[in-house]
Amino acid sequence: MSSRNPNQGYPLNIFSFERIFKGTLGLLFAALVWYDIFHRDNFKNIVAAFMTAWHNSETLWLILAVVLMPLNWFCEVFKWQILMRNFTVLRFWAALRSIVAGVTFSLFFPNRVGEFGGRILFLAPELRIKGTLTTFIGSWAQQFILVAFGAFGLTLYAAYSGFLYSPEKEWILVAVSLGGVALLGCFLKISVLVNIFKHIKFLYRFPKIIQNVIVIRSYRTQTLLRILAWSFIRYAIYTLQYYCIIRFFGLKVFFLKALASIATIYLLQTGIPLPPLVGLMARGEIAIQVWGVVTQNQLIILAATFTLWIINLIIPALLGMFFLLNLRFTKKNVSHEFEYQKTANSSILTNVDVHISSVSTLSAEVTAR
Repeated sequence: MSSRNPNQGYPLNIFSFERIFKGTLGLLFAALVWYDIFHRDNFKNIVAAFMTAWHNSETLWLILAVVLMPLNWFCEVFKWQILMRNFTVLRFWAALRSIVAGVTFSLFFPNRVGEFGGRILFLAPELRIKGTLTTFIGSWAQQFILVAFGAFGLTLYAAYSGFLYSPEKEWILVAVSLGGVALLGCFLKISVLVNIFKHIKFLYRFPKIIQNVIVIRSYRTQTLLRILAWSFIRYAIYTLQYYCIIRFFGLKVFFLKALASIATIYLLQTGIPLPPLVGLMARGEIAIQVWGVVTQNQLIILAATFTLWIINLIIPALLGMFFLLNLRFTKKNVSHEFEYQKTANSSILTNVDVHISSVSTLSAEVTAR
């Protein structure tokens, strides 16, 4: 009896594309990471600074930063589970696979845009648009927390560094504060934005997309506040990670000053329109300028930026690459990998059914137009 080919019964082009995609992605990821890490002009100096810190009995700070890394991404998992709860039940490890795959993709796109593509690869086809929208909402919440605490940190930083002593520079703080208020208002009143979105006639050419956007109105203010809470916890974790890293490299700064400087750095880094792999040097330059009021040792600052980048992005991205290379692109396997359950929670189905009527009404309106 001949053994059955596991690929039998599926179109050959799916598996050919799968091999090409995985091979290209793996090679591109390996080449870019290798080049970005090992072909830096100051790479040897950064390694020397790291080894010096390692031998100065400050390793406990580094260990703490590494231990906090999975907690950082677990917060993102909980956020996405809450956001997807209106549509399906996400198991923890399935959600984690999707998120770290999104980290892998985000290395190649500016402002973490690639996270959308990485996550939806693990979703069943009928949930991919909703998955994209929920990822956007989660990112929106994280951006608000970053801007809000960045504005507060920038105020403290200005107080001890003299950055805003000249009146002509005060508009920066005002603009950031107003931006934070606007983000919060739009986030908590997302249903208003959806109603505005509905009245953009051009979008009626894409009824499937607008129907999925309508379903976003199912989020209650209480749910959105929970997302903000998890976003804050995640922000606190990677702020503490940064503090641990600078202590590991021997930079002793008053804790409140350190928090203000870190918040300012995170705020300024959001304006870098470059992928993390390309924008690392720009991030390092921002850190040098901000920490310049505390220390003139630029090597320590660059080494701290580089180490945090390895811990929070490269290590999760490697894990995400592993999951991507083991992902199968057939509908059956993707659905199994995603592990979503339509009958796991009857309240979800009830909630979705309530919105089916509004979507159906919209569909009739789209057809009429």
